[in-house]
Amino acid sequence: MNLKRSSSFGGLTSLSMDTLPTYITDAARKRSMAVRRSLELKDLKEQENAKWMKQHRIKSQPMSRAVAMRAQAMDPHKEAS
Repeated sequence: MNLKRSSSFGGLTSLSMDTLPTYITDAARKRSMAVRRSLELKDLKEQENAKWMKQHRIKSQPMSRAVAMRAQAMDPHKEAS
């Protein structure tokens, strides 16, 4: 049985699932590339967010220490030594 390979999906519907073409179509390739690019962008964004959060934590540590010390110094319930 010699069947001509059709470029449209409509010509392939009459074939059984066993005889569907095994080549990768342009649409499948583009879809795969879009998914890969989307996942890479997501990973990059997550890395940037993690980096920003780490820098924010490092920058805010001295401020939180200063606020805690000032709050302790101004605490009216603190016993005078």
